Amino acid sequence: MSTRAARIGAAARPLRRLQLSVVRDYGIVLAFMALFIALALSSDVFLTRDNLVNLAFQAAPIGIMACGGALVFMAGGFDLSVGAIAAFSAVVAGTAFVDWGIPVWPAMALGALTGLGLGLGNGLLVTVARVNAFIATLAMNFIVYGLAVAITGGFLISIDSPD
Repeated sequence: MSTRAARIGAAARPLRRLQLSVVRDYGIVLAFMALFIALALSSDVFLTRDNLVNLAFQAAPIGIMACGGALVFMAGGFDLSVGAIAAFSAVVAGTAFVDWGIPVWPAMALGALTGLGLGLGNGLLVTVARVNAFIATLAMNFIVYGLAVAITGGFLISIDSPD
């Protein structure tokens, strides 16, 4: 290979690494922007106020859980039980409201306290009892998911609107 071809090849390699690093660092953002633009161009109702508010309301619970998970990840850990604990907390709140007759705000507080207690239990298992985080959170995931299915019988909790 000639010296000139070697210099051109060497100059192209950092450029390729730069492009791959951009994709690695900003790939999710670029994919989100591409999806947003494609949906906006393909639908007349996508950019309406009602649809954007609906999207924000649907994404809020996942965003809140992602913020908590980000703190755990930044500390060097991970939690495999977040989804099951969130679902179980909702089951406790819904059951407290529908079946036990607790008013809505105390029932929601009970659900939040349930999630707090289970998360604290996970944290204590990992930090105090020195159980591996993978094992502790995976076990909690299965236990809590099983409890939620046992309480609901696998069915949705229906809340009738007072008419």
